[in-house]
Amino acid sequence: VVNTLERKKFPDENRHIEYFSVPEEPDYVNSNFRLKLNQSGTEYLVPEDRTAADVLNENGFKINVKCSDGLCGACKCGLISGEVEHRDFVLSKKQRKNEIILCKSRALIEDSLIEIEESSLR
Repeated sequence: VVNTLERKKFPDENRHIEYFSVPEEPDYVNSNFRLKLNQSGTEYLVPEDRTAADVLNENGFKINVKCSDGLCGACKCGLISGEVEHRDFVLSKKQRKNEIILCKSRALIEDSLIEIEESSLR
């Protein structure tokens, strides 16, 4: 169905897809990156073995993580800037310009900065 929709140029943002198991993923390589909150300017290091959601939860934010696989979108957050490697399965191409899934997605480039919308964490 997805392939047919793509061939027919059906708009990505008008599709709704639900997964019941994690689709096959590439062999991602995790690296450290920095996460900045746009209002306070606070920055956190997200080490290669942790997710942005993990780091934020450890620092007092209550990030709702239901699946930890990028399937449900519960940990969606506003994206201000930075190059993101979107590893989720829920955001449309259009949404990926302004949103990030905190349980899966990471900075595209090692040690780079992703700035997120602090108000969307509350």
